[in-house]
This record gives sequence, structure tokens and C-alpha cells, in this order.
Amino acid sequence: MRESISMMVVSDEYMIMNQLKGIAEVNSVPVIGVRTSEAIREMNKEMAHIVIVVQTDVNISVEIVQMLKSINPNALILFVAYDSDFSLLRNMTRAGIDEFYVFPEESKLFSSRLPNIIESYARKKTGRTQSAVTGFGRGRGKTISFYSIL
Repeated sequence: MRESISMMVVSDEYMIMNQLKGIAEVNSVPVIGVRTSEAIREMNKEMAHIVIVVQTDVNISVEIVQMLKSINPNALILFVAYDSDFSLLRNMTRAGIDEFYVFPEESKLFSSRLPNIIESYARKKTGRTQSAVTGFGRGRGKTISFYSIL
């Protein structure tokens, strides 16, 4: 179930990118690391399911999250900030993030929750594909009638 899920870490800082990639790779999920300037291009190319965005300038972070959500509305976006800031949390939540973590204070919380996040996203993803395959739903069928005078 996990092999079909890919992850992308968006960060301009090499150390935190490697730390986040290490946490994700422990959970046997393929991870690519990209810089902020390359995030949109890589998302168009790779279509990652779970994206971890590390804080940069607030306006740039908001734009990146909005663009990632427009490319893949089903992507799960986790945001990592360097300090607790309510206005940043509000802005990023409005942009479309799903979870907000403060590093390094919540790094252990992040690493302990990531397997559950991946597992729930995998279940949700398989549920979406199964519901698309199931039979007719209410209001989706067509009635075709034929009339012959013979």
C-alpha cells in the first residue's frame, strides 16, 4: 500500500531537508528533496502525494502551498516552521496546509506521527480509487428508450 505513495520535501536549507528526508525514508516512502524555486516544476513532473514544505518568506511559502494545491488538490501538505507564530499558522492554513509543525521543538512529534499520516493517506487514496470504480450512484445513470412502429 505504501509503495504507491511518494513524498517531496521543499526546503532551501540542506540540514533540515536531510533531517526530514531521513525521517520519511525510515517509513519506506520514496522521497525527493527540492529547493523552493524548483518545487512547482518538480510537482508537475513527479506529482508527489505528500509534500513537506519548510518555512521561507511568508509570502513565498503561501504561494508555494497554493500552487502545489492547484496542481494536485489531493496532496497532503505538511508545513514546518521555525517558531510558533499564530499569524503564520493562520496564513498557511488559509493557503491549504493540512498539518503545522514547529521545528526543532516538535521534531519527535513529527517523526512519531508521520507513519500514521502516511497510512491514513494511503487508506484515503485507495478509498478514492475504489469509489470511482464502484457501480452507478444516485443520479448518475441515463435512461434511453426506443420506440418502434413495427
